[in-house]
Amino acid sequence: MPALPATRTPAGDATPRRAASRTPATRFDRRLEHILDHATEVFCSKGYEGASMRDLSPPPHVAAGLYYYFESKERLLFLIQKHTFTTILEKLKARLADISDPSSASASSFRTTWTIS
Repeated sequence: MPALPATRTPAGDATPRRAASRTPATRFDRRLEHILDHATEVFCSKGYEGASMRDLSPPPHVAAGLYYYFESKERLLFLIQKHTFTTILEKLKARLADISDPSSASASSFRTTWTIS
């Protein structure tokens, strides 16, 4: 998963923001990226209901530390999904920028949707 820089909001949850580069700039951003990568793997293997906050917390599995970044498991999943869809849309827009033929645009759109990793 590409880097997902974040900022702290007054409510205390980590909120993703766009960055010029996809490299995490701060220790907070690097830690957030690590948590999101790990949580994505856990959600894929255990499902939403089967994953506890302890499971979602990267080693050393200190679930309390996760609440520093996210107010809930639901918020964590929301941020993973938001980042995934944002990435797809950014790549799609970049690929379609120079295509004027509707048929080619449709084919490129399909390829973008199914080849992003």
